[in-house]
Amino acid sequence: MCAALVRACHQVTATDERAEAEEAAVACGATWQDTPAQAAAAAGVLITMLPGPREVQAAMLGEAGALKGLAAGAAWIDMTSNSPAAVRPIREHRLGLNPAPGCSRQKAMASDGLLEHRARDQAPA
Repeated sequence: MCAALVRACHQVTATDERAEAEEAAVACGATWQDTPAQAAAAAGVLITMLPGPREVQAAMLGEAGALKGLAAGAAWIDMTSNSPAAVRPIREHRLGLNPAPGCSRQKAMASDGLLEHRARDQAPA
């Protein structure tokens, strides 16, 4: 995903708890930050693609979590294979129990779900 966004001429700042990921991110043209909070600080859009709910919670709410750096008005797109229940505590932490008017949760499909969605939309009636 990082390389695809860079090829599409987006400015990408990456971070990962695995140190070996830095070399690949920088090699494809991304800049690197050591923590999720640092990576999120300049983001208009923050995309997470992590192994599962525990990793999302740690990246977003941990000691140097992305929510500490994410600016007001920035968008967060979680493309992790996750459930709404798993990310609800993060949303509630960010927005409070009653989200502000105009705020909503959207699904972001990372792989076959998008193809299935397109096929369904293009199927003859």
